[in-house]
Amino acid sequence: MKDQVLSLLARLESALGPRILELSAAAHWGTHHFIRQLERIRAFEPRVVLEIGTHFGVGAALLRLVAPRVITLDVVGLPAVREVLEIAQATDVVPLAVADDREKQILVEALAFDLAFLDGDHDREAVELDFALTRKCGRVLFHDYEEIPNTACPGVRDAVDALREGTVLRDQPFAWWQAR
Repeated sequence: MKDQVLSLLARLESALGPRILELSAAAHWGTHHFIRQLERIRAFEPRVVLEIGTHFGVGAALLRLVAPRVITLDVVGLPAVREVLEIAQATDVVPLAVADDREKQILVEALAFDLAFLDGDHDREAVELDFALTRKCGRVLFHDYEEIPNTACPGVRDAVDALREGTVLRDQPFAWWQAR
């Protein structure tokens, strides 16, 4: 897994420059954190992963290494996503742009997926909405979970720490929720 991830990241950086990786979950706090989460995801053998928060599409391309199909959506335009997915040869990734939270809700409610990866808007209300929309799959991975108060993304921490049902595994900068 590690070699696949590092090879893909090197191809993307070589073709598109280092900026393409700067805001990726794969680069946050070091690639080894993301690789660990990919290993966990692979163990679940999901058929479809839903990612909320596409940005450049690097995370979606990496998720494709462990799931046969990835659907990624964002409420902003998808800059460079098609190019990233083409370089990654991630033909089974479906990038979708939605206009607002209402459109996102309608779309997510209609989708079937086995696992969700949340890396969209990081304020608490947005994280809680995304979780409410995706919890039906039984497994949700949150990015930018940090236990330290006053960090860059306290909304993620607050939303995760408020969960009272299911099981939560905190593995900074990630947190997993799993239904019981």
